[in-house]
Amino acid sequence: MASYGEMNPTPYTIITFPFLFAVMFGDLGHGFVMALFGAWMVFKEKPLAAKKSDNEIWNIFFGGRYIILLMGCFSMYTGLIYNDVFAKSLNIFGSSWRNNINESSKIVGTEFFLDPKTTESYLGTPYFKDKLSIITEFIPQVIFLVFLFLYMVILMFIKWFMYFANVVGEFQPFLFL
Repeated sequence: MASYGEMNPTPYTIITFPFLFAVMFGDLGHGFVMALFGAWMVFKEKPLAAKKSDNEIWNIFFGGRYIILLMGCFSMYTGLIYNDVFAKSLNIFGSSWRNNINESSKIVGTEFFLDPKTTESYLGTPYFKDKLSIITEFIPQVIFLVFLFLYMVILMFIKWFMYFANVVGEFQPFLFL
């Protein structure tokens, strides 16, 4: 249960949820349709709110109109980066894809930056003088994250050393993780 003085997670949620949606479903065309639908609900907010609807699906859509608008805008942005419009590839910027094996090993040590809640749960405990939260929340979260990433790193090295492709000429096999 939240208490007075705790940090509100809403600003993180408002930005990270639409952004993660856009990373998964980045498409300029579909994002435009979604942003158009969200903008329509935002601009027609008062007349649409005056009509009391019993339709649960519509009420869910209307309640999330700002998030839908942001999801559409972020999807348009990532779709532009992905060069993708209605699942058709565009070549606006050219390909910048490169796979460097050394870069994939840089994930070691980033587990605390991927989940800011873990570090913030520790930083908030001295203020509230709550040492039990360190023992029951922070330490189990750190153990879980460390073992999860350690498992992924071990699998990455196993894949590098155990599975080889037939090397033809000067080309080295790319290892996608």
